[in-house]
Amino acid sequence: MTTKMLDQKVEKVKEKVDKAQAEYNAVAKELKELMDKRDKIQANEIIKAIAKSGKSYEEVIEYINA
Repeated sequence: MTTKMLDQKVEKVKEKVDKAQAEYNAVAKELKELMDKRDKIQANEIIKAIAKSGKSYEEVIEYINA
């Protein structure tokens, strides 16, 4: 195998790595966005449950910290 052939193979593999990295980044970004949306929904559900409970702020904090 010649150096030129190896250089060509190296370039092909680099392209594959770059493509895989770009795909990973896109999927990781989508995952973060979905998790952020889920966290917002859960936070809102907690706030609604606390408001519906009729408990005071102090009671809720005391219960959570217990």
